[in-house]
Amino acid sequence: YPNEASLPYRLTLGGGYNSTTTLDRYVGDRISSDSANLNAGFRYNVNERWGFSLNSRWSEIAYDDKARYTDQTSWGAGFDFVYIYSDKLEIFAGYGYLETSAISEYQDHTFRVKAVGELTPKLTGTMGLGHQIRESDDFGNTGDPYVNLNLAWAVNERLEVAATGGI
Repeated sequence: YPNEASLPYRLTLGGGYNSTTTLDRYVGDRISSDSANLNAGFRYNVNERWGFSLNSRWSEIAYDDKARYTDQTSWGAGFDFVYIYSDKLEIFAGYGYLETSAISEYQDHTFRVKAVGELTPKLTGTMGLGHQIRESDDFGNTGDPYVNLNLAWAVNERLEVAATGGI
């Protein structure tokens, strides 16, 4: 493209597969499972300051021992409005939906705001806050805070401390 112009949109696709065998110390036996996931995302910048993103995902965990363990399938989708604060920091506000089937079925509705990028000159990553509502026929409806942290602090030029957490 001329003048180093970039495209206003981005499409991402991903997926994975993992086969694991672990020891369950409570049961006293080996547990084998297969897990797979797929995800897709689309981002469009309307102008230099505003954009939006759409995302979807699917995942499944299948256990060999169906008598003791229940398979789990999840699928979800979400959207965010994006404010491009600077070249180093973006602010997202949006909604996410996730439906999970295991022993019972439930739906999660997450309303979130997050900052992604350089939060301070020495602190980078993602900091998200919001509220999540879980709807379940078997267990009723609950509302809980949503927190997602994935941060890295540059102590000096040679040392970086990272932390990840959430509820």
